[in-house]
Amino acid sequence: YVIGQADAKRAVANALRNRWRRQQLEEELRAEIMPRNMLMVGPTGVGKTEIARRLAKLVDAPFIKVEATKFTEVGFHGRDVDSIIRDLLEMAMTRQRSRLEDELRPKATEAAEEQILNALIGPMSAQSDKDTWLAHLRAKLLDDRQIKVEVPVTDNDLYPEWVGGGSDSRKPPQIRVIQV
Repeated sequence: YVIGQADAKRAVANALRNRWRRQQLEEELRAEIMPRNMLMVGPTGVGKTEIARRLAKLVDAPFIKVEATKFTEVGFHGRDVDSIIRDLLEMAMTRQRSRLEDELRPKATEAAEEQILNALIGPMSAQSDKDTWLAHLRAKLLDDRQIKVEVPVTDNDLYPEWVGGGSDSRKPPQIRVIQV
């Protein structure tokens, strides 16, 4: 919880509610309503960063903290705007990759189990045999066995070429043996 700062929390909550309401509108009306930005001002330690961090978590947005005073100094030193944007992009891609992994994990687990069962008992086995072997597999009763499984190498589409990735530079190593 963020203690205190009742007015700031109320203003942020209203802004978040207005954002949600704007997203519920039809496309034509949504284009007419200009989204507003927030600028939080206050002395060090009053909770601006914590409110922003929690707001980003609520709306599932990437959050990065950057000290802005270095941009106002004459001949500032440190990170430039490009590196800040790059950090935000990398953070957003990491979050998206994690989201996709969570979304695809059940299907991938099912496909892996199917492939393991096919290697152990063959693809033409009766469903009752597959169910029995699947129960053994999930109970870890088959962990002492080894099988060979070919896994195709695929491109990493979540790291496009314009960011420095692409089809050749980000290929994962090919996995050839899975222990069961």
